[in-house]
Amino acid sequence: MKRRFSLLALVSAMATCAFAQPNLDALTREFRGQEKAQTRTAAEQQAAYEQVLGGLLVTVSDETNDEGSVNKRAAAQQLLQEIALRTGRPNAEAERAPMVKALIAKLATTTNLYARTWLIRQLQWIGKADAVAALTALLGDAEIQISDAARRALVKNPSDEARDALRGMLAKATVPAAQIAYLNALCERNDAGSVPAIAKLVASGDAEVVNAAAYALGRLGGAQALAALSAARDKAPAAARYQVEAGWLLAADSLLATDKAAAAKVYEAALATDSKKLKAAGLVGLSKARGEAAVDTLLAAVKGDDWFLASTGLRALLNVTGAATTRKLADAVAGLSPAVAVQALRNLAERGDTAALPQVLAAAGNADEGVKVAAINALAKVGDKTAVAPLADLVANNGGNVEAACRSALGLCRADGFDAAILDVLRGADGKKRDEMVRALAARRSATAVPALVKVAGEDANEGVRIIAIEALGVLADPAQYAPLVKVLVGAKSDKERASAEKTVVATQVNVADVELRAKPVLDALTTATGAVKASLLRVLGATGAPAALPVLRTATKDADAAIAAAAVAGLAAWPTADPMADLLVLAKADGPAKNDALAGYLRMINLTKQGADERAKLFADALALAGRREEKRLVAIGLGDVNCLAALQQLNRLLDDEPAIAEECGQSVLKVGTMLRGANPDEVRAVASNARELVRDKRLVGDLDKLLAAVSKGFDAVVAWMLSPAYDQAGKTEKDLFDIAFDPEKPDATVQWTPIAGNADNGGAVIFDGKPFFGDNKVIYAKAQVQAPKAMEAEFQCGSDDGIKVFLNGKVVHGANVNRGLTPGEDKFRVQLNEGWNTVLVKITNGGGNWSFNLQIRDTKGAKIETLKSKAE
Repeated sequence: MKRRFSLLALVSAMATCAFAQPNLDALTREFRGQEKAQTRTAAEQQAAYEQVLGGLLVTVSDETNDEGSVNKRAAAQQLLQEIALRTGRPNAEAERAPMVKALIAKLATTTNLYARTWLIRQLQWIGKADAVAALTALLGDAEIQISDAARRALVKNPSDEARDALRGMLAKATVPAAQIAYLNALCERNDAGSVPAIAKLVASGDAEVVNAAAYALGRLGGAQALAALSAARDKAPAAARYQVEAGWLLAADSLLATDKAAAAKVYEAALATDSKKLKAAGLVGLSKARGEAAVDTLLAAVKGDDWFLASTGLRALLNVTGAATTRKLADAVAGLSPAVAVQALRNLAERGDTAALPQVLAAAGNADEGVKVAAINALAKVGDKTAVAPLADLVANNGGNVEAACRSALGLCRADGFDAAILDVLRGADGKKRDEMVRALAARRSATAVPALVKVAGEDANEGVRIIAIEALGVLADPAQYAPLVKVLVGAKSDKERASAEKTVVATQVNVADVELRAKPVLDALTTATGAVKASLLRVLGATGAPAALPVLRTATKDADAAIAAAAVAGLAAWPTADPMADLLVLAKADGPAKNDALAGYLRMINLTKQGADERAKLFADALALAGRREEKRLVAIGLGDVNCLAALQQLNRLLDDEPAIAEECGQSVLKVGTMLRGANPDEVRAVASNARELVRDKRLVGDLDKLLAAVSKGFDAVVAWMLSPAYDQAGKTEKDLFDIAFDPEKPDATVQWTPIAGNADNGGAVIFDGKPFFGDNKVIYAKAQVQAPKAMEAEFQCGSDDGIKVFLNGKVVHGANVNRGLTPGEDKFRVQLNEGWNTVLVKITNGGGNWSFNLQIRDTKGAKIETLKSKAE
């Protein structure tokens, strides 16, 4: 079960809502299902419910409007409703019936309007025949809020007695407002048996009553309702005529499943009127009542002079399936005005029936551009492989909207043999037609076309076509094409083509799992390459990450040809791990032409190291001394956002003051680091975030910094900064099984890849795992944090979870709840002993399915905040 509302306030309400009686708290826990149910007689059960209701109603009745009272009142309402709703669960009649009696008893003695309304609301959800008499008595209450609530409760009541009570009230009602109220109530109950009584009121002289009766009869439907509405059409007051006719048509719709002939007569009558709206409704209705027999009537409207009726006829034709109808509509296209023809072609596309293909192909040659484009777009749905050649001719000889439509149709049509047909056209095409066929294969992401695209990329005489093919292969190519693509790079005939080939080779490398195999074709080509080709190969080589490539790049950085040396540096800077950091630092300290690339690569790699946050902050500080350009300082600011330590925050503050032009990047990193450090260094976070707040201009970032500052000002409330483990599972094990299996984070000597994550400051520090890395059922995940206490002390941990949770403090289990539930922050409460100084908290969360989450707040033994606590992710 996944509940998504907070019960934190309920605990506060329970502590203050007349809970002086010793067993009231125990009764509340029992009635919420938190403790075992006691055996009682029905009378005893009712008395127990009345006792709990009495305590809660004190707070529900409190009309004080300060924030604390409003929150307590809402919490008491929520708790009352939770207890009442629980009695309505299946197989709990022994609880539901006494609760109904308790609610009715409290209604008799409660005077507060709001509390009485809330009690009636519970009867609305759990009442049956046993609540009808009490609710009926309230229908005449002087307070409109009470009478309305009672009527709504009877509407939801499933018993025949409730139905009869509402029918009786309708029969007695003489005032229009009351008649309308009970008409609406019976309509909402979908009470077809009330049609005779409602039919009498559709002939009323009061327009509002007629409107309500007509609406109800239309909703309830059936032959009797239709007859009453048919009779009322000519007699209805002018102000009610529209609703009577709407109800008349709606009642006809209700007969479509049982008496299509009767329904069809209504639709024909609607068509015979002078009203466009009724005619339109008649066309739609006939399409449903008569199917193919209505097609000629619908086409007559389509061919007529009225655009509204023509478009309605076209929409109605969508209700009539089958190739025969498709052919009739397609045959009509040539004789339609351009505006209607466009709509007809769109409808043919929506039908998706290849029976329309000849006429759609013919329309693709229409002189009107709108018709031409609509026909081409339709080919994406109704076309087959024979449409490729006409589309190729059209796209080769047109631009603008026609060209765009052709490209779309060539890319989207999924008919059998379409790819092969494009390849057939490509083999004999030249010029723009060949260009567009390559573009189409790329758009279609056609795996079968990859070999042909490789051939085009390497051999076509047209550079533009070669580049399109190269770019397409960056998306489509698989490992088998990697080596041929390196050859395409080597054979590139221009700098532009070579640049495209570089991007495609790098993009394709990720498909080759073995890093040595990634490097081999590049290293082989380097043995004979020179000039620009060699430079391209060196840049590509760096992204392989292959050990054999590193010495080649190191040697090439010393090449006498400056372009070759610069390319080697770029290759080192693109290395996927931190291995070349030392080389790049040496190059960055030199005043060579590749200094900027070297420094950028070095900065990127700092956060790829396995060093701690303080060590990485020092590396960024050292690198900043080398950064002469604003762009490098921007990279420092961005990199510091992943360094969760005070030194990184202080560096960001200096960058904010020294380089206002990169304030946005600094502000984003301050937000990230400050969110992780606010539990350990609130004063420093407040100072730096305030500085960033004054300098950034992005409104969203300003708002986020304001939220961070507000969270800091609250003082210590919850542990919000954590280190997160990977997710763990075991084949065949559910989340309940995984709860007691010790994975690596529970083992002192195991190596775990921890990742920082921050909780939500506004929801008890809730950490929610809802991103792609966390998808998956029957898994567990761990979060780790440090909590600092100024002295040894007893404290209360308050946590919630979705689903189960196990909490370790300083290596020992202090709490466990192997449950399936939604997150209610602070739902579990338990005492712990904190040591003076830093304490290690480890939390294990299980997930049965969907998203998952947890929170941890820390309070003293009386439930108050402990302002002197600090926490950090470590």
